[in-house]
Amino acid sequence: MVEFIRYSATDLMSYQGTWKADKQKFVGAEYTLGKRTLGPVESDGSGTVSGSFRDPSGFGDAHMVGLVDAKGDVVAAGAVTLTPLATLRDKTEPQGQFFHIHVDGLGVGPYTSDYDVLYDNHLLGDVTAVSTGGVANFTVRAEGAVGKHTIQLISGSVEGQPYLNLAQSPFSFRSNYSFTVNVTKGHPVTVSDPLPRPKPSVGQHLTASIGSGTVGQSFTLTGFGLAPYHSY
Repeated sequence: MVEFIRYSATDLMSYQGTWKADKQKFVGAEYTLGKRTLGPVESDGSGTVSGSFRDPSGFGDAHMVGLVDAKGDVVAAGAVTLTPLATLRDKTEPQGQFFHIHVDGLGVGPYTSDYDVLYDNHLLGDVTAVSTGGVANFTVRAEGAVGKHTIQLISGSVEGQPYLNLAQSPFSFRSNYSFTVNVTKGHPVTVSDPLPRPKPSVGQHLTASIGSGTVGQSFTLTGFGLAPYHSY
């Protein structure tokens, strides 16, 4: 009698990330391991298991994938590496609007957990997905003259500097992305967050005017209801 055994294909290295801080000291990213089921499979009469599964959305890098029996024991396992995928929603935007980029599969390592973003070879910043499960959505503003421009996602170092010479990068195997975008004539406006108007700050027997300001700015401190001829 041939026994057919049912297994579950399981990602044995499903990550969950958080940003960690020790009071006022920023520590960095911290990841914990978990498991997630990819789907059921069943052995045939010869004891062979065969199945295919779509790479799940989430953190990339190396993952251990195994077969788990009904008792929860791992009876077989192997490693796969998930590489990130970046997609651009629209290639054309008017000046002042934004290009929307989606990245799935950012890793958990110091050289795989982020991308440096460049616009016409100018560094804009970094993209990470520590607390968003390896998936990042961000925008790049359509700037500059009407015509073609370039958005690049380049792997970099832990210091946040991109490897412009990718051929000699220690992680040259990592996927990098370059999008040619088109900027059309638009009506860009300056985006700013205005500071609140300074107001006097009133305390016990004292008034400071102004109550807030920028570094180097002067303010006046006025006292009232104090003891006469007394030094403070």
